Amino acid sequence: MFPNFLLVGTQKGATTSLRYYLETHPEIYIHRAKECKFFVREDLYQKGGIQFFKSYFSEYNGEKVNG
Repeated sequence: MFPNFLLVGTQKGATTSLRYYLETHPEIYIHRAKECKFFVREDLYQKGGIQFFKSYFSEYNGEKVNG
């Protein structure tokens, strides 16, 4: 399952607060790791490319939105 959205931000950009509010919604799934680093670490891509990225969302349980 691919995510419907990615939460991208800067330091001190209130992304932690936004993540918290999104996590409290019952129809939104947010991956448990705060930073996946898939897009900045070549070694993670080498583990299987997009298929490996999809594994970040393996706990998705049918919520309407997945990110």
